[in-house]
Amino acid sequence: MSDPAETPSPVTTGCCSVAGTKPVNEDAFALHVPQGMALRSKGVTAVSADGVSGAAAARDASRSCVRGFVSDYYATPDSWSVKRSAHRVLSALNRWLHGQGFRAYGTANGLVSTFSAVIV
Repeated sequence: MSDPAETPSPVTTGCCSVAGTKPVNEDAFALHVPQGMALRSKGVTAVSADGVSGAAAARDASRSCVRGFVSDYYATPDSWSVKRSAHRVLSALNRWLHGQGFRAYGTANGLVSTFSAVIV
């Protein structure tokens, strides 16, 4: 049996994002293929977010969603299931975005983004 840390990545990916009617693309995307045991316990994640154009900081929101989810998801305990890890991280991220948006912009519409994730 081979060492999981030496196993080549089982995933080949690509992504494409096109700005809508605005000149700035507010989309963000991340893919993370962990090594070793994290690949077995947490899997591969692909995350996509699109800042809501009516939000004060849509681009910041989408980037925060993507970066925050990937980093925090893989920091959860290995004893947590994928479902529990994703749920806890997404809930905390949502609360953080809401609080930061309200503090910085005085409205709940400060940091707003769509969010999609696939964990395989």
